[in-house]
Amino acid sequence: MGRVGTLHEKVRRDTTAKMVASTCGNVECAEDLLVLDILAAGRQFLGPEPQFAEFTDHRVSEEARVVVVGGGVVGCSVLYHLTKAGWKDVVLVERDILTSGSTWHAAGGFHTLNGDPNVAKLQGYTIGLYDELEKISGQACGLHRSGGLILADTPERMEWLKMAHARARYLGLETEMMTMKEAKALNPLLEEKYFVGAMLDAADGNLDPEGTTHAYAKSARINGAEVYQNCRVTKLAPRKDGSWDVVTEKGTIRAEHVVNCGGLWAREVGRMVGLELPVLAMEHMYLVTDEMPEVVAYNKERDRKSTRLNSSHGYISYAVFCLKK
Repeated sequence: MGRVGTLHEKVRRDTTAKMVASTCGNVECAEDLLVLDILAAGRQFLGPEPQFAEFTDHRVSEEARVVVVGGGVVGCSVLYHLTKAGWKDVVLVERDILTSGSTWHAAGGFHTLNGDPNVAKLQGYTIGLYDELEKISGQACGLHRSGGLILADTPERMEWLKMAHARARYLGLETEMMTMKEAKALNPLLEEKYFVGAMLDAADGNLDPEGTTHAYAKSARINGAEVYQNCRVTKLAPRKDGSWDVVTEKGTIRAEHVVNCGGLWAREVGRMVGLELPVLAMEHMYLVTDEMPEVVAYNKERDRKSTRLNSSHGYISYAVFCLKK
């Protein structure tokens, strides 16, 4: 069945309904958006079909140093980095299957532009990490390093990009300021008259969120971690010695530390220990278009994928993926 088959009908309906109901208030609205996951399954830029790892489905271990709650890309990244730091007795528990929350339908774009220099540096580190994950796990992340153009539609935004460029140079990140004529040479879809300038982020691109999540999980398992799917956490109970009883549908794990990577359900996990986390699901949209002749011609002529476009001003942002089949 291809990508749609790997998402599992039950998971898609359950997850999409809960996710959208959190934002629009009703499940009927969510059902209408199921078409998005079918479109997502056909996205051309995802790369090779993920070779999914076999993860544990039997009764959980009785003890662990760390239990990570949530099997999305963040939870699997935390698990991997714990093992990379030398922590062996670490466990991840996922209520359904890996990526069954918001990860599976993410657009998968990555870049180094950020208002916080520490986050920008972290994003640069993560982009370089994907090659390492592929080598360790043998799982493709579906990487497309096409480069990205961050567009300025006002002189004020252009000044901000110049500041970001200077900061990127200080952080060791590769960026370049461009005129709109230079930018259009990298992407044929640009309408120069609407923008005043651009910054090229050489590290910009996109990947397959599913494949990347499984690359993290497989790498963590190779380093000694355990991953339990179909293992919902029902209770977090503190013990007198400062440790925790993580009660799941497959048994209880005694843990020194618990990491909440619940994503859409992070607020519910927080409530298990009396914390009201200020997080909620936000509705995002993306469009999947028919083949664009200009982009196909560009890719064929240059034997590369068109540079990604991104414009952000205030609270409005958009990205155009211009990739050949």
